Amino acid sequence: MGRRRLCAVVAVVVSWVGATLLAQQARAAAVPPAVTLTDPLEGQPQVPDLGTMTASMRADDVLEVRTQVVARPPAGWGGCVPLASGLCLQADMSVTWLLDTRLGGSPADGGADSKVVATPAWGKTTWSFHSWNAGTARWMDALVPPPGATDVGGVTWSIPLPWVGLRLGETTGSLGLRAVSRVVPVDSLGQALTPVVDETATLLVPLVATASAPASVAPPPGAPSTPGLGTDPTWLKAQAAACTRAKTRVARLDRRVRRAARAARQRGPAARRRAARRELRRLRVQRNAALAGKRRACAKASQPPPR
Repeated sequence: MGRRRLCAVVAVVVSWVGATLLAQQARAAAVPPAVTLTDPLEGQPQVPDLGTMTASMRADDVLEVRTQVVARPPAGWGGCVPLASGLCLQADMSVTWLLDTRLGGSPADGGADSKVVATPAWGKTTWSFHSWNAGTARWMDALVPPPGATDVGGVTWSIPLPWVGLRLGETTGSLGLRAVSRVVPVDSLGQALTPVVDETATLLVPLVATASAPASVAPPPGAPSTPGLGTDPTWLKAQAAACTRAKTRVARLDRRVRRAARAARQRGPAARRRAARRELRRLRVQRNAALAGKRRACAKASQPPPR
């Protein structure tokens, strides 16, 4: 009697293990393999060169992208450009990944429907996600940035597929992915020159439709789960508040710059004027960074207008 019970328990355990292995195999088969685009490094002197780009679909409906980026002088990745005056001007640079998932999209960006933007500045990279709003014909910003990371070899970021209106178990076809890097070089006086751009070819990421695909993960609050981002009143209120804070910071720095400029011109001890001039240079650098933040927070499009 005891032997029959033991055999029954063993049979149940073996059946459960077998079913688990079959489920894992089916789940792995539902996820398309990683695809890679090999892009040669051109070695341009003033642009983040884009190299090999690899995209893969995770089993939890997440698109993960790895891109080789080689930062070039003088700006490097988020550094600053030294000027003849001795100041170091913040580099105006960005890397944008354009995603094409459906017909239509932004006419100026080859029909892209959404994009991920990495903006390096002063050794820190700011990540943002933007969705094309066909109703207003503008790029709208998401409140939740995508998770991204940088290292010596490049950058990695990921987004849930519902952010771009896709579900791995319900969608067929492919997703188009293209990367563009842009930097605005400056002359020795700090005047902006013609932007330099590096662009990869389009990488087609296949989507597999299968009943065994796992359920999609709901995007976090503020993420663009459906097309038409920007019509939500909560999102519009948050954007307006961010723009107001950016304007307030710029106005405060403007007042401090004017006070420091007056102090640098006033008569008095030379040491006091030299201290005022040092303070003025520091405040101008902070104001330039605040102006860049204001353009990003208040612009209708995600990319700030050229200087």
